Amino acid sequence: MEEKTNSIRKLRQWKGAGFWNVYFILKFALAAYGYLNLNWLYNVFLLAWIVFPIANRWVNIARSLLAMAFAVTLLYSESWLPSIDSLTANAGNIADFSLVYLAQIALDAINWTMVGVAALVSVVYLFIKDWLRVTAFTSVYLLGLGLYPQWIAWQNQTPAQPSAPVVGQTESTDSPMGPAQIGTADTANIDRWLRSFYDYEATRKTVFPQDISATAPFDILLVNICSLSDDDLTVAKLSDHPVLKRFDVYLDGFNSATAYSGPATLRLLTASCGQPSHQSLYETRRPECELMNRLEAIGYEQKFFMDHEGKFDDYIGSLQSRVGLKPGLADQSQYRVRYTGFDGEPIFDDADVFDHWFNTISNEATTRTVTLFNLIALHDGNRNKGSTREMAFEPRAKLLLDQLQGLMKRIEESGRRVMMIVVPEHGAAVKGDKIQMARLRDIPSPHITQVPTMVKFFGLKDSVPSVHVSEDTSYLAVSELIARSLEMNVYGQVNATEVIHGIAKSLPKTYRVSENANAAVINFQGRHFVRFKNGEWLPYQQ
Repeated sequence: MEEKTNSIRKLRQWKGAGFWNVYFILKFALAAYGYLNLNWLYNVFLLAWIVFPIANRWVNIARSLLAMAFAVTLLYSESWLPSIDSLTANAGNIADFSLVYLAQIALDAINWTMVGVAALVSVVYLFIKDWLRVTAFTSVYLLGLGLYPQWIAWQNQTPAQPSAPVVGQTESTDSPMGPAQIGTADTANIDRWLRSFYDYEATRKTVFPQDISATAPFDILLVNICSLSDDDLTVAKLSDHPVLKRFDVYLDGFNSATAYSGPATLRLLTASCGQPSHQSLYETRRPECELMNRLEAIGYEQKFFMDHEGKFDDYIGSLQSRVGLKPGLADQSQYRVRYTGFDGEPIFDDADVFDHWFNTISNEATTRTVTLFNLIALHDGNRNKGSTREMAFEPRAKLLLDQLQGLMKRIEESGRRVMMIVVPEHGAAVKGDKIQMARLRDIPSPHITQVPTMVKFFGLKDSVPSVHVSEDTSYLAVSELIARSLEMNVYGQVNATEVIHGIAKSLPKTYRVSENANAAVINFQGRHFVRFKNGEWLPYQQ
């Protein structure tokens, strides 16, 4: 009888959350600073599950084990780390990473400041737990997180006034940029606008001249550089590198629309149409959009050079099957190996690649070639040949820019007419933000997708003051620049300055919409929002 009474007494005793308070307090702090997207309802369930009194010792142990498993899973789901879907979808590629590279990523994922904060909170809790009911504070704060937004929404309810504009709405109409961004920035409105955006983009297409026989011939060079964004240049203190000041046209608001190499090059090679969704890139071919093939149809010979073998993620095979890349990869047998890639693949010296291209076109009679360069010397995890230690981004970036400058000097001295277009794939994420740590690119944030896209016209009759296009643009603007250069006979005009300004004027604008397979980031009414898979749109806190 006494034993039964003790059990009832234990059952009625609410001991609180104990050390679980540290878990919740740390999550509150992380959420306050934007490092977590707290799921209020699940956290309420977890706290209730933890504090409910259970008399049986073994049941209590089982409850604690289940709570720990759920807490870890919940914490991961609330973080901005790559989703489980993303990890499983890329499991094959991740398996190709070297162990050294994986270990470095794991170490970088540890936020030592937060580790220190966790230790401090734990010590403070152990000191005050005997004097204060910490669980009471935890519970009240958690309930307040859920109830306060509802109270604010109720306070802000006002009668409708048709004569006044609704807060958060834009009164603009559709423009050449696409559908207007109207309505409050909620998931339903953003989804509705995004569908309209893709419908509009599907109607856009570059018109190339059909007969260029009377146009002064010139070569076209597309330099597709992996892992180089405006933000990376700033962090690496290379924004003032001399080569970046040698171009004629700068697309200052260029959006690469993705944070991964494969889809970036697919988008470049289908630049002659408006921007498709990520999924559409992998569904059906669109021959009318294929930039290099359309140039071949009017007399250009295609060429393809890389500083790597293109084996990872079947890079070359994807370009061939999805966008009809025709030229075979140029012979790489004479290139020196400069780096070893994150997957153990050799990465060749870009100076050798540049020399090979220059010597190739110099020895051929044709003066109408279109060449794709794909360069991955700046990819995360690259290391010097024979070394296991990763090489920092800044020296690799400086070397590549130096080598690019050398190529430009050689073309200039030769007098050959070349339209060079530098279009990086995406950034390296050298610097992270609140949502995504440095080096991760699962979320195509603006830090990663705004890339330095530039055009140089070699062989003009006179020098040209540089032109900066500040509006938001993407790949369609690149295709339009090429088409206009052919249409306006850029190398057949006396006044080069006037024609270059004409070519760069009123280029197609494109809203900032960026996607990877599992995440998307858009700019809606001047603010960035992020979504994972088909979830809700959330403010992106940079």
